[in-house]
Amino acid sequence: MNKTKNAKTDAVLEVEDLTIAYETRKGDVEAVRGVSFQVKEGETIGLVGESGCGKSTIAFGIVNFLGPNGKIVDGCVRFQGEELVRRSEAELRNLVNSLPRS
Repeated sequence: MNKTKNAKTDAVLEVEDLTIAYETRKGDVEAVRGVSFQVKEGETIGLVGESGCGKSTIAFGIVNFLGPNGKIVDGCVRFQGEELVRRSEAELRNLVNSLPRS
């Protein structure tokens, strides 16, 4: 995705160059490296792969539920154009509450 951070897109969800690591006693262990994809309105995608390849970690990273030792170390996650990475829990809650209800 060669887009500027403020560029408009028709994607509902954009994940760009996502890298996620878990802190261990021996240092950080990268669980996901450089993952990118888009989901446009009306689309469904599936993440497939063998056990332990990072599917759940990607999903948990998108919703900021990596636990106390997990962290996004690089990349962007944008939902409806709003960057989610490095936002506080309160900021994410406000963002969710501001979304239109159907």
